[in-house]
Amino acid sequence: MLAGSAALAEGATAPHGSPGITAHQVTVGAIVSQSGGLQADFAPYLSGVNAYFDWANSKGGVNGRKLVLPSQDALDDQSNGSTDVQDAQTLVTTDHVFAVVGVSTPFFDGHSYLASTSTPVSLSPRFSAAASVGDERRMS
Repeated sequence: MLAGSAALAEGATAPHGSPGITAHQVTVGAIVSQSGGLQADFAPYLSGVNAYFDWANSKGGVNGRKLVLPSQDALDDQSNGSTDVQDAQTLVTTDHVFAVVGVSTPFFDGHSYLASTSTPVSLSPRFSAAASVGDERRMS
């Protein structure tokens, strides 16, 4: 379901000093169209991310670390490409998340920024695997 979190769940380890990673948790962010003209198609994805994390955490998380998606890190791009870029920048520079694992938006304009910062990204099934950006090997 979520390539980035699946890689975590399979036992990958994070390098020392990675943003969003502590001895006890991995903090990630999301960019989801929770409002705007296309919210009905994209907003439900966030519930799926949280359900997956609940399941993974019930199994011990990742190498003993809990997967965490704080509500303040589930950003709404308002179905707007410019807002999507701002959200990507906020997650990396202000919130210091390890990865962006919830991307469910019709306008993923923040992809170039996330790629330029080597931030791992996992996309909604609405995107093809070829559209994924980031480098999940960063965790090994």
